[in-house]
Amino acid sequence: MEEVFASGRYSRRTSNVDEDEEALKWAAIEKLPTYDRLRTSILQTYAEEYGDQDHPNRVQHKEVDVRKLDVNERQKFIDKIFKVAEEDNEKYLSKFRNRIDK
Repeated sequence: MEEVFASGRYSRRTSNVDEDEEALKWAAIEKLPTYDRLRTSILQTYAEEYGDQDHPNRVQHKEVDVRKLDVNERQKFIDKIFKVAEEDNEKYLSKFRNRIDK
């Protein structure tokens, strides 16, 4: 019976570890000098080492200098940034429209 719940505990534990790891990296970035901080970001990548059914791919956070990204990484970074901006803009406009319609 405990085996059924084991994967849930594992995923929560790895999720917390991933969040802690990302928070530590962001804290380290915040301590950098201003110009270095502007050029540094954290990209999420998926590790293939846990790619079986019991363990889904694990998220890894990689600290990168955005000036030194290759073409594929740069495109993923830009797509991610604009995707969030488009979603935020859509939420704002829908709330604004609802407010005007009232």
